[in-house]
Amino acid sequence: MLKNIWSRMSYRRRLLSGMLLLACVSAPFIIRDRAHVPFDQVTGVKPVLTEPRRHLLWPVFNPGRFVGWSDNKKPEAASGLKISLFAEKLYHPHWLYLLPNGDILASESKAPISSRHKPGFLKRLFWHLTRRETDSSPDRIVLLRDSNHDGVADQKTVFIDQLHSPFGIALKGDILYVATSDAVLAYPYKRGEDHITEAGRQIVALPAGDINLNWTRNITLSPDGRYLYAAVGSATNIAEKGMALEKERAAVWEIDLKDNSHRLYTAGLRNPVGMAFNPQTKALWTVVDERDGVGSDMVPDYMTQLNPGDYYGWPQFYWGGYPDRHFKKIDKLTQTTVSWPDYSLGPHVAPLALVFAHDPASGNVDLGDSFKNGAFVSEHGSLYRYPWSGYQVVFVPFDNKGEATGKPITVVKNFRQGNKVYGLPAGMTGDGAGALLIADEASNRIWRVAKS
Repeated sequence: MLKNIWSRMSYRRRLLSGMLLLACVSAPFIIRDRAHVPFDQVTGVKPVLTEPRRHLLWPVFNPGRFVGWSDNKKPEAASGLKISLFAEKLYHPHWLYLLPNGDILASESKAPISSRHKPGFLKRLFWHLTRRETDSSPDRIVLLRDSNHDGVADQKTVFIDQLHSPFGIALKGDILYVATSDAVLAYPYKRGEDHITEAGRQIVALPAGDINLNWTRNITLSPDGRYLYAAVGSATNIAEKGMALEKERAAVWEIDLKDNSHRLYTAGLRNPVGMAFNPQTKALWTVVDERDGVGSDMVPDYMTQLNPGDYYGWPQFYWGGYPDRHFKKIDKLTQTTVSWPDYSLGPHVAPLALVFAHDPASGNVDLGDSFKNGAFVSEHGSLYRYPWSGYQVVFVPFDNKGEATGKPITVVKNFRQGNKVYGLPAGMTGDGAGALLIADEASNRIWRVAKS
């Protein structure tokens, strides 16, 4: 039918129709939103904030093309450091955890895909463009062992399987806690074992459901071992499906392990993921992935110290109380209670893991004097900024008071180069010998960074 219509059209109409089609196809690339502020100015303690661009003609969508690492190619480490392959042939290793005997646990997981909630057009387009698999999550945790201590894992076993998109891991004595996308489970643990056969015992259920945009659930233990903190991201970008769906989400939970009760420790955090206690001050810190859809320069993802009862504004507010213009009515009283983040990592870097240097709880990472006092942050990279940002591991310096300061320092880069995506940095931990391990969930590898 279309062929017949085309054949009956005049030359001029064909030309005009072709030009219109070409304009529609090229418009997202020509008219798309671009960053106007140098990226360095939107990082640090006092980032430059601009007016959000709410009414964008075309949404920012800049995924790149996944190509993976060739045999002779790898990420580039900063001067004075060397990077090598710790493990390969994994299946989406999203998170890492160091056990007391030196074994490494890796959560192999992907976002749970509900049979009742079909992925939208943009997500299916992203899968196609980046050539990522669309099958279900691996749903397991594997154990990696470097038996001869040469910096390469030589043993791999399935540690726990049949989980539901597992992510965070924490060990307290002989109890191993695992956070899946919908619960925290407890397993009996014996030092040195390479497989757990007993079923997990549910400690607490976590918010999940068919709409579960920010599905990762990280956990960390308080220094005294009494509390378990769980990071629970929002179900949507800015509560576009209603606040009922966001109940007890966009928050960090504090779970009392004496009776498994919980409370919201800190709220208004769109998607907190990595958490760690500063070994110097014993304060809890997290990194937060902020909202999309308001332009390439906004809103900065951040790193901040958490205090009980703090509220960081999501979804109505961001960065200390700036109103999100998607909301017509603003609660002025609530606006005055919004906490200020401590440190901007920059817009759309998508931070995941947070590891303090020289922290016994995460393997005593020691990469030299340039990275002595501060925290390492993995930046997974985002689809929603042009030009792209993230796709690297950075170090955030801290001062003697335990506060973040200065600008982020690149530790490992080149996970993305131009339009080519080689890998995606995710979970991190120390290996107990001073090196930093980085899970590359796209290329199914784990990299090891050490002093050269």
